[in-house]
Amino acid sequence: MEVSGLIKFSKRAAPVLSLANPLVTPAMRPLQMEFQGIRRKIHVPHSSPPETSPPRRGRGGAKTEVPVFEPYEESLPLQSGFYSYVIDRAGRFRVKWGNTQSYAGMVGGQRVAAAGRFQVNRMGRVFHVVCGCTDYRFFYQDNKSPRVVYTIAAFRDHPAFSLSPEAVFQFHTGVTDKFFVSAAGEPIAEPFERLVRLENEGTGQETSSPFTAGQIERFRRYAPSPPSMLYGMRIDQVVTSLEEFGDDPVDYGPAAPHLTPESAPLPSGKINFVLDPEGWLIVGAIGHQLLSGGHHVGGAGHLHVEATGEITGIDLNFSGHYRPPLTADHARFVYRSVSAHPLLTIAPACRFSGRMFDEDEMRSTVIQFARAELESDDPELDRLLETYTF
Repeated sequence: MEVSGLIKFSKRAAPVLSLANPLVTPAMRPLQMEFQGIRRKIHVPHSSPPETSPPRRGRGGAKTEVPVFEPYEESLPLQSGFYSYVIDRAGRFRVKWGNTQSYAGMVGGQRVAAAGRFQVNRMGRVFHVVCGCTDYRFFYQDNKSPRVVYTIAAFRDHPAFSLSPEAVFQFHTGVTDKFFVSAAGEPIAEPFERLVRLENEGTGQETSSPFTAGQIERFRRYAPSPPSMLYGMRIDQVVTSLEEFGDDPVDYGPAAPHLTPESAPLPSGKINFVLDPEGWLIVGAIGHQLLSGGHHVGGAGHLHVEATGEITGIDLNFSGHYRPPLTADHARFVYRSVSAHPLLTIAPACRFSGRMFDEDEMRSTVIQFARAELESDDPELDRLLETYTF
């Protein structure tokens, strides 16, 4: 098992694990950690905001403030999903997981330059930014307004945001009227088609070859193993960018069909998957919440699919909407469920990745697993994951 990126510890430092450490058996690879100090993505605003606004009466209060957004390098790119943001009166970002109703509380009731939410796609890119919330009233004249220009530049300049060049910014001229602006500051007349394309970014145009007769025959005899744990969709992720930009919960409709011989060939690229409560695999280029119909799942992640249909990477628990915790049991269940599916071909050199979260500090770390670690039931993997410290 290897940790991807530079590993820093915000609370205490753990020893580097090696084969000499009694926690590790000779059959397992060590957890490698490289200490190079604490490296954050610090953003120094080029200028002060042209204008700030106070919160509406009664908003903010004494709620706990959110720290200035300066994530560690190993937390990037940001996990897919929705985030709330505030640009404070000094031009600094405050960012929080999900959609929140306490934007003013993120800055202790102070004046702010902008506030709203943004969405990150599966490629880790910010592609949709809503500039507006209930705690503050922001109304903008057009794409040339100083606050519009400043807000777009703030997202574009921050080193922790991977802002898509085609990102869509939404501003309001009134309570219901809105307009859309590109990352270059130009008006966008038809944003919805662009948003669908950006949310599905990472999916290739090529498709794999049809399923073979052998795969189809094996599928006829196949019955998945049901998960021992189910995970509900996070309530901070109840709004999708594909609705009419409202704040009401979404009815996601029925779950997408299982992967069967009647399914269309897999698209190439980075696609989503979920495991339903019975262990059946559902795959597609749409979001996890749409694949599942908003219901509980046994797992949610990504498949990296080549044009030949071969799977060269499995992200075991990558999902902004569900965020299953990375335990040895969960990693093994997802690996075994996906690799055992008769209609999938797993490459010999397939990569297996998991993501560990520290949601209080908006941090996550990607961990790479060896195939042997996921096929084995060696309890040392459990101990390594349980004792891992950010």
